[in-house]
Amino acid sequence: MNKKKFMKIFFPILGAVVLIAGIYWSVIEFVLKDYKNIGYIQFRYLTDENGDSQGTPAYITSIKSDSNYPDVFEVPSKLLGHPVTGIDAQAFKNLARLKKVILPKTVEEIGDEAFAGCPLLTDVVVKSDLKVLGNDVFEGSGWLDSHSDKEFITFGNFLYKYNGNGTKDFTLKSENDKQASENASDYVYIPSEIVNFANGAFSNQPHLVAVEMPDTFTSIEKEMFRDCQNLVSVELNNVTEIKSDVFNGCTKLESIDFSKLSSIGNGAFKGTAVKSVTLNDKLTTINESIFENCVNLSSLTVPDSVTSIGDDAFAGDVSLTNITLSDNIEKIGNRAFKGTSIENFIFPQKIDTISTELFADDRNLKSVVLPNYSKNNSGIIVINSKAFMNTENLTEINFPKNDEGKETVKTIGASAFEGSGIESITIPSDMLSLENSTFKNCTKLQEVNFYDEGALITINAECFSGTTSLKKIEFPDTVRVFYSAVLKNSGVYEVKLPENTNFSTINNSFFEGCTNLTEVLIPNSVKTMDRYVFKDCTNLKSVTLSDDLRVIDSGLFENATLLTELVIPDKVTSINSDAFKNCTNLENITISKSVKRIENDAFYGDENLVNVYFDGTVEEWKQMQFGNESSNPMHFAEHFFIRDSATDGWVEATDNLDNN
Repeated sequence: MNKKKFMKIFFPILGAVVLIAGIYWSVIEFVLKDYKNIGYIQFRYLTDENGDSQGTPAYITSIKSDSNYPDVFEVPSKLLGHPVTGIDAQAFKNLARLKKVILPKTVEEIGDEAFAGCPLLTDVVVKSDLKVLGNDVFEGSGWLDSHSDKEFITFGNFLYKYNGNGTKDFTLKSENDKQASENASDYVYIPSEIVNFANGAFSNQPHLVAVEMPDTFTSIEKEMFRDCQNLVSVELNNVTEIKSDVFNGCTKLESIDFSKLSSIGNGAFKGTAVKSVTLNDKLTTINESIFENCVNLSSLTVPDSVTSIGDDAFAGDVSLTNITLSDNIEKIGNRAFKGTSIENFIFPQKIDTISTELFADDRNLKSVVLPNYSKNNSGIIVINSKAFMNTENLTEINFPKNDEGKETVKTIGASAFEGSGIESITIPSDMLSLENSTFKNCTKLQEVNFYDEGALITINAECFSGTTSLKKIEFPDTVRVFYSAVLKNSGVYEVKLPENTNFSTINNSFFEGCTNLTEVLIPNSVKTMDRYVFKDCTNLKSVTLSDDLRVIDSGLFENATLLTELVIPDKVTSINSDAFKNCTNLENITISKSVKRIENDAFYGDENLVNVYFDGTVEEWKQMQFGNESSNPMHFAEHFFIRDSATDGWVEATDNLDNN
C-alpha cells in the first residue's frame, strides 16, 4: 500500500478514534462528576406518596469531618440517582479546613447554619435561583467576615443581612418606591435587584423605626424584623403571608393592618404592643404564640374561618378581657389563654378536650360554659393538667351530661383546678382516678360529692391538700388506693374512709396539718399507715386504728398535742422513730405484746404520759428493743401495767423496768 493511500485510510480512522475517545471520556467524566466527593457525604432522600424513592430529591445532611475532606468541596448534582436539591441544617458546620464550596444548579434549599463555624470558608458558589435560605447560614464563617464591609450582604438572589451601622433612626422601603421629595438620610432603600430575603435579614436593628414593604413582596420571611425594639410603624401593602417570629420582640409596634393576612406564622407578633386586631376572614389557623405576651391587646373577635388555635396563642396577654370564638373551632392549644384576664368564656361546641394550662393564672375568669352534649357533640371528655390552675375567681363549673344523665367528663388531669375558686364539685361518675393536686389549695372548696356507684378507684397525691374551707368529706367505698398527702393542711374535721377489702394503705402525710380533725376511724382493711399520717393534727383527740395494722410508722402522730390515749393493735410489731413525738397530752397508751421494737425518740417530749399498759409479761417487756432513752415510754410514765394472766386484768409492775 502506497503512502498516499495509507494516509487516506489512517487519518479518518484516527479521527473516529479520537472522537469516540472524547465522547467516552466525556461520558466517564459526566458520570464520575455525580460521584465526586460522595465518600465524604452523608445524605437523605425523599419517598413519594406511594413509598417509591427512585429519582426523588436528595438532601446533604452532613460531611464526615473525621475524614480527609477536600478544602474546595464541589457538591455533586446527583447522589446515587437522586438529584441534590437541598443542603440540610448544619450540614457543613464547623469544617475547619473548608475554603470553598461549589453548589450545582439543582440546589434550591439551604438550611439553618448550613455553613456556620467554617473560619476559612470565603467563597460559596451558587449556580441556581434559591427558593429557601435558612437562619444564620454563615454565622461564624469566613464568608460572612469577608462581606462585613458591605451595607447589604447578598447571597445568590437573597438579601442575607442588612449590615448598616448607622446611629440615626431610619425607615425601610424599596429603592423602586423612592420619592424625589424624601430626605434620603431618613431611609434605607432595598436595592431593586433583591427578590428574596433571608430569614432575619433585618433583625436586631435598633434604629429601624418604620417599614414600607415593597409592592412586589407578598410574604415576609422568618424573623425578618425580630427584636427591632424601636419599630413603631409597618405598612404591609401586598403582603398576605407573615412567617414565624417576624415581629417577635418588637416591643413598640402598636398598630398594623391585619386585614390582608391569610397566613400568620408562629410567634409572628409575640411581645409586640398591638392594641387592636381585625383578622382576615380567610385565616384558618391562629398559630402558636402569635399574640403571646401582647400586653396591650384587650379584645378580639376570631373570624368564622378559623378552625384551630395553637399553643400559647394569647398567653400572657394580661389586658385581654374578652375574646369571641365561633363554633367552627375544633381545637384550642395548650396555654392558649394562660395569664390573660378573660372574665367569661364560652367554649365552641366542637371542643371535647380542655387543653393543658388553658386558663392557668387567669385570675379574672369568673364563668365558663362548656359544650352541651348532643347527637353531634360529645361534650367535654378530657380536662387536662393545670387547665384552670389559679383561676381564683372561678367559683363553679358545670359538667355536661349525656342522655343517661352521666357527666361526659372521664379524665381530669393533675392540678386541673389547683388554686381555683371552685366552691363545690361533683366528681363525674365514670372517672377512674383523681390525679395529683387536682383541687390542691382550692381554699373556697366547701363540698365534694361522689357517686356511690361511680367508677372511682384511685385518688392521687395532694388531691385535696390545702382545701382549708372543706369541713367534711365522705370517700366512696369504690376507692382502693390513696397516695400521699391527700388531705394535707385541709380544713376537714370529719372524714369517712372507704370500706372495702382492697383499701389496705394510707400513704404518708394523708392528714398532716389537718388542725380541725378531732376523730378518725381507720377501717380494718388497712394494714399499712405510712409516716406522718397524723403529723401536726393538733386537735386530734381520738383515733381507732385498724386491727390489721402492722407498724406505727415514723412521725405518725408527731405533734398531735390533744391526743390523750391510744390502743396499739395486736399485730403491730414496731413503733418507729418519732411516732408519738411531742404528743404532750398523751396520758394513756396500750402497747400490744406483738411489738418487738420501739425506735429512736418514739415518745420524745411526752412529758405527761401517766399510764403505760403492756399487754404481755414483764419478761416480754424486758426483751423489747429500744432505739434510745426517748423511745422508752417508761422514761416518762408514772405507772406501768402488765396483763395478769390469771385474771386477764391489769396489774401494776413493781420491777424497775426503766433501764432497758
